[in-house]
Amino acid sequence: MTRPILLPAAKELQPPDIPIPEHIRELLEKSGELPDFEEPDDGEPEEEEDGEGKVIRGASSWLHNSAKDYKDGQLEGIGVRDDGVLFVSPQWQCGATAPGEILWSMAADAKGKVYVGEATGGRIYVYDGEELQPYFATKQALVSALLIGTDGKLYAGTCGAGKIFVVSGPDQGEVFCKLPAAYVWDLEPAPQGGLLAATGPHGVVYQVDEQGNYSVYADVPQSHVLCVAVRDGVVFAGTSVPGAVYEVGAERQIIGLLNIDDDDITDLVVSNGQLYAAAASEGGKGTVYRIGPAGVAELVCKNDKSAVRALLAANGTVYAGTDSESIILALTGSDHHSIIYRDEDADSILCLAADGKGRLFAGGINPGRMLIADTSSTEGAIYTSAVLDAERVSQWGQIKWWAQGAGVDKIVGQCRSGNTSDYDEGSWSSWSREYPNGAQIDVPAARYLQYRLKLPVTTGDEGLQVQAIELSYLPANQKPELEIKSPAAGAALRGEAKIKWSADDPDEDTVAATIYLREVGSEEWEKVAGPIQESSYELDTTERSDGSYELRVTVTDEPSNPGAGRPVSETVSGVRLDNAVPLIYLQPAVGEKEEATVTVTGLARDDESGIDCVSWQVKDSEEWWAAQPGDGAYDEQVESFTINASDLPEDAKQIVVRVWDQAGNSTDEEVRVPWVSEDELEEEGTGEVTQKEDEAEEDEEGDDELPDANSASDEAKG
Repeated sequence: MTRPILLPAAKELQPPDIPIPEHIRELLEKSGELPDFEEPDDGEPEEEEDGEGKVIRGASSWLHNSAKDYKDGQLEGIGVRDDGVLFVSPQWQCGATAPGEILWSMAADAKGKVYVGEATGGRIYVYDGEELQPYFATKQALVSALLIGTDGKLYAGTCGAGKIFVVSGPDQGEVFCKLPAAYVWDLEPAPQGGLLAATGPHGVVYQVDEQGNYSVYADVPQSHVLCVAVRDGVVFAGTSVPGAVYEVGAERQIIGLLNIDDDDITDLVVSNGQLYAAAASEGGKGTVYRIGPAGVAELVCKNDKSAVRALLAANGTVYAGTDSESIILALTGSDHHSIIYRDEDADSILCLAADGKGRLFAGGINPGRMLIADTSSTEGAIYTSAVLDAERVSQWGQIKWWAQGAGVDKIVGQCRSGNTSDYDEGSWSSWSREYPNGAQIDVPAARYLQYRLKLPVTTGDEGLQVQAIELSYLPANQKPELEIKSPAAGAALRGEAKIKWSADDPDEDTVAATIYLREVGSEEWEKVAGPIQESSYELDTTERSDGSYELRVTVTDEPSNPGAGRPVSETVSGVRLDNAVPLIYLQPAVGEKEEATVTVTGLARDDESGIDCVSWQVKDSEEWWAAQPGDGAYDEQVESFTINASDLPEDAKQIVVRVWDQAGNSTDEEVRVPWVSEDELEEEGTGEVTQKEDEAEEDEEGDDELPDANSASDEAKG
């Protein structure tokens, strides 16, 4: 049974004692529903360190929300806008192939017939719905332009002899006009009837009437006019290097609208009252400009890697074919351009056309083929991503997207995974079930992942739009990297000794360390401290007996990976704990008072860490001097030494000898100079030999008089 929730009477209800978020306040103020009560004054908020207490290893993710993120994916009826928006677009498919051919020009009539002109033998092909069939041979070098005239006839402009053909059927054609120009680059219906022909190499636009008679319509400064277009009865011409767009005035004067020094103006089209000009540079860059009725040109598309070769105006959209990867662009009046087709294994798109049945056509090179897109198709649209690399085997999280427009609830995603970068080699999983937005990805854990997003057919890029796609994943945990900084192998420790280590985690996980000791010969490790999230620890060596030990530091990323931490250990061998002072054995000093010289010999012994330094001084003086080691170096547990003191002061009575072991423990002994009797020392109340065993006193005296063995030795050497 569900327990009922009891509410107080209406008069007892009070406004909640919490502040109102600003964005909620603004909405309530606009609606007039802001409650009439004051927010509590909580004073200054307590400052907390960002992320304090946050130690769990977070998931990584791929976020696709820019055109660059989608550039290597496959587009099937999907357009990728320059601002990273995905939308449904015409789906391009290969309609026919022409191996070895260069499909240079194209025209389509209202009945759906498509004609293609090629560039290697002057042939014209017709598309019969399945293949490109030979239609007419011009016997010229290149069919550079095709046009369905206003009279319904097919006209073909050629290069080599300036001939324009009219073709009425298969193998039925004749020369319609021979112009005094070698190249006929473009054909366009003339405003007053007949044709306009863009030619080279003399930079002339010719007008040809219905009988094939020609006259000069415009003459431009450049050698080649590559394209012509007509807007509201006004003729425009685009030229080769230097690229320029000219308007031909009522008096046939030319008016410059756009000048691009290093580019060719490759095509001109008119859409929605705007003139569009495509440009290609020698460096392989491409641009598209838009020129309004006022004659102002503005850049609407730029591609630094691919020249723009062809334009098509259809259905209120301008399409552009490019030089690289057979990319087809779509430009709309929203100042955006979109990639709607790409084939990384193909080359240039050189020509575009549209028929009266809502179909679009594109032709190109390498391979020679004709692409077809049906704008009225109801097939779904699919974007398939490139292979995503998580860099190591990973568990998958969610797939989610941000979208708006009609049909947003019908978008679905799918995923597949594998451990090789090539999904075609057969080891990948199959495509998953169709995921709704925010679903858990349930394909096998692996290193590589691929996704695809399916969109229902809607109304183009002004309809359903996907702004971003995100997929999360958690890579397999990597173990930390550990290095013990100190102590080093063979080091001698005493008192409070600091253990230092560095632990770097490649996943930036929080790590914890545990310190262990084991006496040499023992099999059991003793836990000294931990787990601690530090990089050093003060070890109290006095709590353990002197001797040789192994030191182990183990770090784990368990704090960030509950139940799945990966420990790593490092061991330092031969660590010696030594809190006992060394022993000194002295022979009586010998020497001559007249020469003020004294020689003292002796032995120093330390059974744990070994002897590190032997020094001496005249008692109550400030200078320390190093004793000469018997074998040349202090590096053993028993060392002989010799002190040769000269130029002693007249009042010198005793020599103080100090011995240090390698752990830093020290002890002193005193020996009288030979010309001072024991009675003289007793009169002064001074004992002949003093063994200082109190460790605290030794440490304090050592700090004041002899900072360390090296400094004492250095001072003696000085």
